Amino acid sequence: MRIVLIAPTQRNVLGCGVRALSAFLRPRGHDVKIVFLPADVDLFRDPESYLLARYSYPRDVIADVVELCRGADLVGLSLFTCFFEVSVELTAAIRAALPDLPIAWGGVHPTMNPEECLAFADYVCVGEGEDPLADLAERLEGGGDTSTIENIWTVRDGEIIRPAVRRPGLDMNRLPPPDMDVDVHYTRDLESKQIGVLTTDRYRQAMHMVRASKGKALRSLVFLGSRGCHLACGYCGNARYRELYGARWVVNRLSADVIVDQVAELVDRFPFVEEVEFADDDFGARPTADLQHFFRRYPVEVARPFHFLSTPQMIRPDRVTPFKEAGCFYWQMGVQSASREALARYDRPDETEQVRGAAELLHELTRDGLPPCYHVILDDPFEPLAESLGSLRFVNSLPRPFWLKRSALVPFPGTPIRKRALEAGLLDPSTERDRVYRRVLTSPRPTPLNLVWRALSDGAPPEVVERLARSSALEVGTSANQVAVRLGPALDASMARFQQGRRWWNLGWSAVQRKDFDYLQSRVKSVASGPKVPTSAPPG
Repeated sequence: MRIVLIAPTQRNVLGCGVRALSAFLRPRGHDVKIVFLPADVDLFRDPESYLLARYSYPRDVIADVVELCRGADLVGLSLFTCFFEVSVELTAAIRAALPDLPIAWGGVHPTMNPEECLAFADYVCVGEGEDPLADLAERLEGGGDTSTIENIWTVRDGEIIRPAVRRPGLDMNRLPPPDMDVDVHYTRDLESKQIGVLTTDRYRQAMHMVRASKGKALRSLVFLGSRGCHLACGYCGNARYRELYGARWVVNRLSADVIVDQVAELVDRFPFVEEVEFADDDFGARPTADLQHFFRRYPVEVARPFHFLSTPQMIRPDRVTPFKEAGCFYWQMGVQSASREALARYDRPDETEQVRGAAELLHELTRDGLPPCYHVILDDPFEPLAESLGSLRFVNSLPRPFWLKRSALVPFPGTPIRKRALEAGLLDPSTERDRVYRRVLTSPRPTPLNLVWRALSDGAPPEVVERLARSSALEVGTSANQVAVRLGPALDASMARFQQGRRWWNLGWSAVQRKDFDYLQSRVKSVASGPKVPTSAPPG
């Protein structure tokens, strides 16, 4: 069967989902073509200062996609919530030109909100997709009944057919490596904006870039070493997967040996890879025995710096020090909030004490390198100002330097947070497409409190942050999100002397900047020639 998989994306060709599906389908005799489709984006603010994004494609690009689908037997789209509107547009164009071509949707958004997606797609995959999509292709090819395929929702005689969700029995170690082929797939070129063959050079140009110092960014190989998370946070899609699979849903991991084998092969195939980003929800939570294999093999066989995200309880000396010796140059840690009430709303454990201990450990460990990044959640409409200020003061008390990834609390479809927001009257379904589907997750509103968070991330000294936190401008109203934007001038005045050459990278990354990131090169060479790299080795 001829299958076209389409991945609407931002300015990259990650497409982890479609790459995994293609790798699963091709050995089964299917001819699979992937179309990575970076979208144009228009950013704008609504009257209440929410930063929104509208993704789109020119007509000629949509026409090219339709032509790539001509002659196919099945088309599949994998999408996140932010790409819902462009997926509707693409589906409508394909259906108008090729009315008999079956179209299936899968990915995070269809799993979270399948009923909505069935208004546009013939089939919607709920949950993991390898076996369901393979079954769908087989039955379409053989004329079988497609209404009984587990995980595949469809409509018959105006009624939604909701088959059971199959047991998540796929061992990732038994799956083929993601389809990373070039010259057989397609992408939208970032310069010409036209669709063409995904060549090695186009892959290099479109790679995810990770900032490594003030003037240096690295081409990053994004690698997913697991599916799922041991947490089920109320704002995250993992909560939906727990709802679907129940106790059967556990973290499905590649072994460290398989990870090293696959990453080493990719680095050999694409020598321009400069670092590896492990995109697992919590890469640091891997079993200790498994990590020992990673620490032994990765520095020698991959020899690239890497980074990952972890939870506070996994930032411990017995794990962090070996990670650094293996080449980890940068840590991200999920803090989210220091409010017990907020953490309870998010269905997260209270790890405040672990956060402080982990931050002190990372501070000591990264004196000669890049400062850690802590994730925090802002724009929580449930949160009174006192709670917000408590979290701000807690993070302000952590050892410098660090920087913050500040994200807005967005009630995505299918999450417990959305349900709670609806029950509390904090979400209007009539404006959900604008306020949720188009919301830029990483751009909190420019409220006074969020400007203080920005100052903290920008390297403002603790006493300056505390002085700003006591400003009367923050006391207006009962919720941080209801405060009018009044602190801007005061913030600028307070920060003036710190904005002249004392941004956060000069506080923590000056050594990296001076050596122009050469210390990573020397670390790799040292690891390749010996069993260990001293954890106290200075940059360069």
